[in-house]
Amino acid sequence: MFDVPVVLMIYNRPELTRQVFSAIRMIRPATLFIIADGPKNEADAVLCAAARQAVTAVDWPCQVHRLYAAENMGVARRPLTGLNQVFQQVEAAIILEDDTLPDLSFFEFCRELLNHYKHDPSILLIGGTNLCGHIDIQAAYGTSRFYLPPWGWASWRRSWQQYDFTMHDWAQFKSKWALQVPETFAFWETFLDRYSQKLSSWDVQLCYTLWRTKTKAIIPKQNLVRNLGYHAQATFTKLSKSFVLDLPLQSCTLPLEHPLAKTPDLDTLIEPKVIRFLEEIMQFNQRSGIVLNH
Repeated sequence: MFDVPVVLMIYNRPELTRQVFSAIRMIRPATLFIIADGPKNEADAVLCAAARQAVTAVDWPCQVHRLYAAENMGVARRPLTGLNQVFQQVEAAIILEDDTLPDLSFFEFCRELLNHYKHDPSILLIGGTNLCGHIDIQAAYGTSRFYLPPWGWASWRRSWQQYDFTMHDWAQFKSKWALQVPETFAFWETFLDRYSQKLSSWDVQLCYTLWRTKTKAIIPKQNLVRNLGYHAQATFTKLSKSFVLDLPLQSCTLPLEHPLAKTPDLDTLIEPKVIRFLEEIMQFNQRSGIVLNH
C-alpha cells in the first residue's frame, strides 16, 4: 500500500483518464483525491460522465475523495479550488492530471523526497518532468527556480499556503526579477503581464511562487512523466509537433542518490527549455486566435 496521498485532476477525456488511472491503480495509494471539473453543455456532460466512470474501479483498500464540480469552473479555477480542498485535509500529496502518464518510479521518487525535504523551506515542490529529457549529473536530481509545465509533481501544505493565484505583487516584483534574469527578462515580463491580467491558468502562478519566495523545485535527472495531451482537443497543447513529444519516459534508480554536497543548480539548462515550451504554446494560440480557457 502506497502511503502518500495521490491527486488526479480530470475533466472530459475518458481515454486519457483511464491510462493515467491505470498507473495509479498499480501503486494502490491508501488515499486518493479525484478533482473533476463540471461540464459546459449537454455534449460535454457525456464526456465528463465517461471520464468519471473511468476512475470508479478502486478495487483496493483506499479512502477516496471525489471532489466533483457540478458546473464548469474552468481550467484555472477548478485546479485552484480542488487543490485548496486537498491541502486542507492532508500535509503532502502527489498531483497528476488526466494527460500526465508517470513512470511507476515517479511515485517512489516523490515519496522519498517529500520525506527528505519535509522540513526544508527552500524546496517548494518536487517535479516529475524534465524538459531536457536527461541531464548528466551524478545525483538523482537537481534544483531549479523554473518548473513549467507541472506535468506530475508533489508538494506540501506549507508550500501551497504560499501560492498566490492572482499574482497580486507581480507589478512590484518586476524590478527584482529584472536583476535576476537580465537576459530573459523581456520574455518573462511579457508572459507574466499577460497571465496576471487574464488568470487563464493555475500553473504559471506556481512557477511565479518559486520566484517570489526564492525557493526551488526539484528536477529529476531523467524525465519521469510523459504528456499524452498533445492533440486538437487539448486546452493548451494543440500542437502536432513539439520537442516535448520526443522526451523519453524513463525510470529513476531507487533508492535515490542524493547530492553529496551542494545540490546541482539546473537553471541554465531548464530555463531555455521552459521558454521554448511556452513560446510554442503562445505562438500557436496567437495564430489560431484561441481563448485560453476550457
